[in-house]
Amino acid sequence: MSASECVSGVNHATEEKTQFGTFAGVFLPSILPILGVILFLRMGYFVGISGLKTTLLLILSATTITFITALSISSTATNMRAFSGGIYHLLSRTFGVEVGSTIGIPLFLAQTINIAFYIAGFSEALHLMLPKLPVPMIGVAVLIAIVVLSFTSTKRALKTQIVIFIIVLLALASFFIGAKILFENVEISPSTSLPSPSFWILFALFFPAVTGIESGFSMSGDLKNPTRSLPLGTISAVVIGFVIYIALAFSLYYIASQETLISAPMILKDVALIKGLVLLGILGATFSGALSSLLAAPRTLQALVRDKVLPKFLCKESGSDSSPKFAILVTSFFVFLGMMLGGLNTLAPLLTMFFLISYGMLNFATAVESMLSNPSWRPTLKVHFMISFFGAAMCLFCMMMISVSAGILATIFLIITYFILKKREITSNWDDIRSSILLLLSRFAIYRLAHAKPSAKSWRPHLLVFIGDPFLRAHLVDFTRDITHSKGLLTMASIVDHDFKANQDLTYYRNSIDHFLKSNNVPSLVEVHRSTDVMEGMKTMIHHYGFGPLTPNTIVLGATLKPSNFTIFAEVIKLCQQMKKNVIIIRENNLDRKAYNLSLSKKNKHIDVWWGGRDRVNSDLILVLAYMLQTSKEWKGSTLSLKTVATDTISNQKITSEIKEFSRKSRLHIQSEIITTDPKEDLFQDTIYQSSKDANLLFLGMRAPKIEESTESYVDYYASLLERTAHFPPVAFVLSFEDVNFSEILN
Repeated sequence: MSASECVSGVNHATEEKTQFGTFAGVFLPSILPILGVILFLRMGYFVGISGLKTTLLLILSATTITFITALSISSTATNMRAFSGGIYHLLSRTFGVEVGSTIGIPLFLAQTINIAFYIAGFSEALHLMLPKLPVPMIGVAVLIAIVVLSFTSTKRALKTQIVIFIIVLLALASFFIGAKILFENVEISPSTSLPSPSFWILFALFFPAVTGIESGFSMSGDLKNPTRSLPLGTISAVVIGFVIYIALAFSLYYIASQETLISAPMILKDVALIKGLVLLGILGATFSGALSSLLAAPRTLQALVRDKVLPKFLCKESGSDSSPKFAILVTSFFVFLGMMLGGLNTLAPLLTMFFLISYGMLNFATAVESMLSNPSWRPTLKVHFMISFFGAAMCLFCMMMISVSAGILATIFLIITYFILKKREITSNWDDIRSSILLLLSRFAIYRLAHAKPSAKSWRPHLLVFIGDPFLRAHLVDFTRDITHSKGLLTMASIVDHDFKANQDLTYYRNSIDHFLKSNNVPSLVEVHRSTDVMEGMKTMIHHYGFGPLTPNTIVLGATLKPSNFTIFAEVIKLCQQMKKNVIIIRENNLDRKAYNLSLSKKNKHIDVWWGGRDRVNSDLILVLAYMLQTSKEWKGSTLSLKTVATDTISNQKITSEIKEFSRKSRLHIQSEIITTDPKEDLFQDTIYQSSKDANLLFLGMRAPKIEESTESYVDYYASLLERTAHFPPVAFVLSFEDVNFSEILN
């Protein structure tokens, strides 16, 4: 298979080469790690140090997590077509490639540490048998052996496991027969005087004993019938492992003293009828555990490569079975690093944290899928979502009980990994359930909002912006982005005339606008509609756009300078007045986007707000908008000036006092300026323009249409306003129509 085929996300070669059944492909890779290091080398210690009841509780709690996880795996496996990648494949196809990779990368590291864990167990056992052999040398030799075996053939490796499984069963049988004979002939009273470590320390050391189901599941792409094999093989491995551990705990407790169990790591060999079988069983179980994990980990790595999370060269495959040989070498390198960390007691808690994270996320993914009950969720093995949620909660609880600091560090690592992958914007060619989750949350929020009482203090701008062609009105896009700065709702709308772009697909036009917005980091909804008349289309959209309580509260328009559009513009403003929607009209005065950005690059940016004094219908909304603009990233550090006009000294003093009181209550960092002017002078040209001609942006209030005022009369006012501000800096005209007391926000 070529690297390009790997990256495509579909392993055609895998589809053709699937050849393993339930026993060899799932059950053996799952059961052998369970019947491994802990069972043969540490069970005596657990029973001796903690007693029978605590040991049984350890086995029950750890196996419960694994059993629920096995149910979750099985449920998901019976609902989708399985490819190699195991748990990573499930999570990425459920929560998306970013979340899947966030867990997949730690999972791969956990699998490599798992290999080091089993190699450490093999080395410890052989060293106990042959003390002259150094542990590091044994470990390196075992690593080379399993790499060579994995290189030779996956099929041959799995056949080797069959032989090892038979030896392990014979070893266990030899022990139980020997234990029965010992129990019938020797009466031993176990002592309970030795102090025991905390339950959670013991849990951290024990939990790797019941992991291993991910090894079987990682072979999902190599199975004849994954839908049948994965549930049957995984669940049966967990159940059989549980029974064996319980039986072993009872046997050890009643045949040896506490001191003997703690001091004799090879107690199973000492009790067994045929001691050589147990020696072979210990070596075989630890060796097969390492081999199973080495078959699984490279396939997780390979799946990450296929989804473009990791570099392509890691996906090289060769041989008749297309085994990921280069991935095996990479995995072996990480295993070697893991072997340098220490022995069994050092690696076990680290493994526990990694697997609790992976199992918890897998259970959570299945719980969410089950709770959403999408039509696409039709597993043949159904698991109630509360069971999977309970499994996820148990994983989280155990992580925190073992080590709060380690749990927090693991969470921080996952968050950092997620945001790094999110920033890379990895594309996937499959569907996941993120949209369903968002829809569920949106449904809950919308229904609650529909019955919530509106509050001025929770007000946010929900802008409906008529931009037409964003490439021609990019300054309008920038302005509204700066107002909302990812905290309000923003919809960019374009009304397309029936004759204009008549042969062009609106979806293509909408996508081009969306691409423009994303490339400029503007989070926004995009609406494109076709209409026989653009202005009438605007009015229709103002009437009907929105969903439930999520309707725009502010309409943003670019100032039209065409006299032929003045009448429709006036009608739009009157419509907004009737519907109680605020209006912002941006007059750019021939300011292109490049000039707008250049003006923002100045160190001392100025925003001027002309205050209406006693007539503060628009002024409070203007100040709210100006404050939101000032606190955006692009306008941070700008100066906000509050300006107003007085006609005489008495008025000046009164307004000064009023502004000082307002400034104190509003807690706004504003500069105030009161200009005393002759009433005979032109307010716009002689006062406002002269005072604000150097501002980067100017906020002015507009007069609202009067009751029963004709459209023609308001058109005359609008035309006069445009004429008198022709030479002004960029101006935002504001009309406040919404039933919100904006002074409550300021005070």
